[in-house]
This record gives sequence, structure tokens and C-alpha cells, in this order.
Amino acid sequence: MLRKRGQKPKPKITQFSVSQAVTEYLPADFVVKVENQGNVHVKPHGDIFITDGKNQLADLPVNPYLGSVIPNAQKVFNASWDDGFLVRTPVMEYGQPKLDKNGKPMETLTINWNKLTSF
Repeated sequence: MLRKRGQKPKPKITQFSVSQAVTEYLPADFVVKVENQGNVHVKPHGDIFITDGKNQLADLPVNPYLGSVIPNAQKVFNASWDDGFLVRTPVMEYGQPKLDKNGKPMETLTINWNKLTSF
């Protein structure tokens, strides 16, 4: 790695949100927006830990492929928790998501019996 005098990596999380505050079924989609206030490229990464208060239920990687944020820019990274007992999944038809009459993807509820303890 090349170092140069005056380098200032300065990433800042400017948004952390979830698609719905309360959800009955997974997936739960998270958004992490990072602003680079420094003068060199940064590759922010980390994990979102989901617990029930004492037990860890999920560990979601954020930016696992180490995408860069250039100086004076911001980038949105998404993470999805979709590994549970009850999960909404898209209805597929001929290898493509099936759309309803309004053009929105149709979903069905899938039960993952091997995840019963994650209920």
C-alpha cells in the first residue's frame, strides 16, 4: 500500500436505516450511507449484528466486496436479513419475477423449517 504525506481518510456514516421499523416476515433491508470527507479513497466495511437482547440472530456484512468511496462523495451500501423461519420470496415464472396487474413483483411466504429456532 502506498502512503503519501497529507493523506486523510475520513469516512462518515451519514445514514443508517431499515426498510420497516416493524416487520412480520423477512427480509429486512438495511441502508448504510457513507460519506468520504477525506482526500483519499476509502473502502468502508463492517457488520450489522442483530440480537434478541442476549443471543445473536444474524451477522450481516456491509460492503463485503470492498467497494470504494471517492473523496467528497457518498455511497449507499445495502444489507438484507433474509435468513429466517418465515421469509417473503418473489414468485418466479420462466426464471423471472412474476408481476401483478400494477407491475409490482408478486411475493409468497416461504417457511424454512430448518430455521424453526429462529422464529
